[in-house]
Parts: sequence; C-alpha cells; structure tokens
Amino acid sequence: MIIPVFVKGVILVDSSSRHKLSAILMLLTLISSISIVLSIPTIAQQQVQLTPVWSKDLGVLVRRIAWSPDGSRIAVGFWQTDTGSGYVYVFNGANGSLIWKSPLLGRIYSLAWSPDSSKIAVALSYEQRVVVLDASDGSVLWSRDYSLPVLAVAWSSDGSKLAVTGDFGYIDVFNTSNWQLLWRSQSLGDWVRDVVWSPDGERIAASTSSPGKVYVFDFNTGQLVWETQDLNGWVNGIDWSKNGELIVAGVGSTYYGWFDGVYLLNANTGSVIWSTQDLNNPVMDVEFNSQGTMISASTRTGYIYV
Repeated sequence: MIIPVFVKGVILVDSSSRHKLSAILMLLTLISSISIVLSIPTIAQQQVQLTPVWSKDLGVLVRRIAWSPDGSRIAVGFWQTDTGSGYVYVFNGANGSLIWKSPLLGRIYSLAWSPDSSKIAVALSYEQRVVVLDASDGSVLWSRDYSLPVLAVAWSSDGSKLAVTGDFGYIDVFNTSNWQLLWRSQSLGDWVRDVVWSPDGERIAASTSSPGKVYVFDFNTGQLVWETQDLNGWVNGIDWSKNGELIVAGVGSTYYGWFDGVYLLNANTGSVIWSTQDLNNPVMDVEFNSQGTMISASTRTGYIYV
C-alpha cells in the first residue's frame, strides 16, 4: 500500500498495529517542506518498516496533497511563504516524475480531485477565488471570484456538482457541466471551514468556527436538516462515513480554554455519539478509512492520531 506523507498533513494508515507506527508517523511529519511517498508492507508483521518509494524536496510550504481517485497521480498544493506564489504540481504516483505544473494560482488552502480523476478543484484563500483545473495538463477550465477567502471545495460522488465555501459564510453548489449556480445555503455566519457531501449526494455538511458547529442541509429542498450545539472550538475539518451513518468533526483553535479533539456525530440527527478527551492540541483535519472503522486526525503541532 502506498501513502503520501508531508508536513502538517495527514497520514492515513489502515493498520491494526497503529500504536507501533505512531512514533514513526510523528517524526515523519516534522520533515519540513518535503513530500515523501512510503510503501507499507503487510501489517501482519510485528515489526513495520516504512520504505521510501520516492521523495521530492519542494523547498516550500506544502499545504495539501491528494491521490487521484484512480490511484495513478498525486496532486500537491503549496505556496511560497515569502511571496505568496502558489502552484499545483501533479506527480506520477509510481515513480514521482512531474506530469505538470499549474499556472500561478496563489495561496492554496485546499484542493480536491473530481471522482473520475479528470479535474482538480482548488480553493485560494487570499486570492478569494475557486479554480478548476484540467487534470491532464493543469490548464484552467473555470474560476469564480468571491469577496472573502475560499477555504473548501467538495465534489458530489457522481462529479455532477461542486460545493464551494469559505469566509463568506455560505455554501455555493455549481453544476459542473455548465458551471451555473444551482443552490446557495442560508448564511452560517463567518468562516465556514469545511464542506462534504453525503455518499448518496442528497445532503451537504458544513463546519464553522464562529460559533463552532456542524450543519447538514438537504440539497434537494435546501432546508437545514440539523445543526449541532456549539462544539466549543473551531470545527476545522469534517468527513462523512461511506455508509452515510456517521460524521466525524475535528475541533480546535489557538485560544486558551477551547476544546481540542474529535467528535463523532449521528449523521441523521447531529447528536454526539462519542468524543475524545481534550487533546490540548488543535485538530486540523479528520477522515474515515474506506471501511468506516477507523478515523485519522492531524493536529496543528504535527501529531497524528488514528
């Protein structure tokens, strides 16, 4: 199995020996501005060894990294902290060769592949823009400007719709065949941090920072289905389980006294099923594994929890 590892990012490990791996994972996330691909042998062994397949020293802040759904390519979004110049690089996943480099984009906050691996949507924060790139060559297919930073993008499971959100406080959904606006949510306040579709494409979840809540909308009616109570921290990342029954929320901020941890929510009602203890370490992103049996969480200081 091949996994990408990078600074301030998430390492997803489908492994029963995750406790043995924890020390290695935490060390790997401290490697500054280097994108590394590792091969994980079968996890039936007592000793797990991580063997580098290839590595790239990009010399910049790597903000996002994502495999294409077909497993052939890796997209890396980064910016240079001194100039704010940001690009998307796409590498061959097997050998690390550069396939293309995008035009100058800006400060990349997040990116997402379309389900058919043909496009990449990119959220630009300071440039206040969403951009969709052709995944074959990096050319710009479509873009839209906003009045405030764009923080998150999400494709529906069939790729027919793209959800966009950010500091402007609402969710926009676009038809990806003609890029017409299909739907706009009610205002959720400022700083909508993340957005995700339900597996069946019928609902949309969004998370906010002020107050820190999770909201779920019925896309067909536009109605709010439920919202959580204030989770006492910025809800930086959310994910929907593949069976559609659960939503995980990663919470944290730099403010003293706020909760830093993970909540597991009932996707139908928004009720809290379980939460971690306060980790005293802001959680920046969370994700279910493909079976929905494990959750990975990354933190501001580089720690990884699985």
